[in-house]
Amino acid sequence: MKNVFIIISGGTGIYDPKDPDQHDQTWDNFVTPPLLRSARTALHDAKTEDVHWLVHEPAYAERWTSDLSNKKISRLWLLAMQAKT
Repeated sequence: MKNVFIIISGGTGIYDPKDPDQHDQTWDNFVTPPLLRSARTALHDAKTEDVHWLVHEPAYAERWTSDLSNKKISRLWLLAMQAKT
């Protein structure tokens, strides 16, 4: 039986255009750093650990809706769409 490695991502806030330099630009700012970090160096031992990533879904759903209505595009979404073409 493998050990469990847990990553927890808290909820995002709604984008505030009044504070663009101090506020996250898209919701994916909260999930990109662990993904980039794991691309360089393993965050866990895949042989002995399973990864579970917990996110606060209501906050991400609200932020996604807000970003779409304000025409803010997630970098991850854009990359995914480019990969499909």
